[in-house]
Amino acid sequence: MQIKRRINLHWARAVTWLAIVVGVPVVGTDRVSADPPRAFQVTVTPATAETGPIVKLSGRFGSQYTAYDVADNTVFELREMQWDPRPEHPLSTPFSAGEQPQPPTNLTILGGVIDGRIPLEWSWSVTHAFSGSAFYTVATGRQVIDGARIHNVQDGWRPRETPEFRPRAYPNTGSFVMRNCYVTGVRDDCIENDEFIPGTVEDCLIDGTFTFYSEQNETINGVRTLELPTVGPDESPDVSITRTLVRLDVTSGGEPGPGTWFKLHGYEAPNHRIVLTDCAFAVSQEPRGGWKQLNFPKTAEFRGTNYLLWLGEAGKFGGKVREGITLLEGEAARAKWHELRSAWLAAHGYDPRAADDFATMQTPVVAPRPASLPTR
Repeated sequence: MQIKRRINLHWARAVTWLAIVVGVPVVGTDRVSADPPRAFQVTVTPATAETGPIVKLSGRFGSQYTAYDVADNTVFELREMQWDPRPEHPLSTPFSAGEQPQPPTNLTILGGVIDGRIPLEWSWSVTHAFSGSAFYTVATGRQVIDGARIHNVQDGWRPRETPEFRPRAYPNTGSFVMRNCYVTGVRDDCIENDEFIPGTVEDCLIDGTFTFYSEQNETINGVRTLELPTVGPDESPDVSITRTLVRLDVTSGGEPGPGTWFKLHGYEAPNHRIVLTDCAFAVSQEPRGGWKQLNFPKTAEFRGTNYLLWLGEAGKFGGKVREGITLLEGEAARAKWHELRSAWLAAHGYDPRAADDFATMQTPVVAPRPASLPTR
């Protein structure tokens, strides 16, 4: 069952709406706990002259949460919120905000734990047909996700500027920021940015995804328009990836290998330039599309210290190694990944993983310790 609640964050209507939704019990969960699940609650703090409204979700929830009529500069406070559906009812898109005729300007999400619970035996094709993403947001201006924990969904985040019920317009007025996020078990794209929004990925751990980043000129009703205004003259030409760890892995049943780092398919429309600073990219087997899937974009720029880590226990890395990135293989690569991953987990409030633990789909799905959560 999909639960949708109409949100109008103007104070005159927020009081009525708040009286309706506060205290709604969580839809069932299969997690076994000594304590009963916290009741799902929503509280709204109205906008002030200095800040936008704050919508706080807390507790555990088993259905989709959809926010309509989202006001400008809204902050969704999810640091006490966990999506926890039953395995027989996986979620396609647990959180959606801004899908409205006039999307908000600026939108921020703080925290949130999402476990989509897609059956592990589902193939990539079945999961792709199921569709969805952990977070779907529509906004102009700046879209931010800070400190989220995401596991077992088709896509991690789909930022958009145009709502789905309108033709994609490429307004070129916005940007996205994903920081301090811990992402595992993504069945397709960690970031599915197919409206070509410039942005930043910063201080994230993506420890098991089929594909890291997508910027793809999609077909609409079976027709692809080759030339599109995907990168505006006044917007940044770059997508910056900084201090981020990415490990590709097989995340769906029956797949022969993972996908790719960057799925940049503009055709005759321009893609953003990828700028990589102090990152590590790890993989343990040849992608299902061949070694060419592990070649970095020709226009990519490398800054600082970047690592390419071949974690496989047999054979050599078969892709191209660009200047500006250091290739490590075998034991040295596994040791470096363990070092970098351990440091990230400790710094962001998560328990450590064993050096030989690459079981992507069995990764614990818990919130970080409170002291490490982002502040507004």
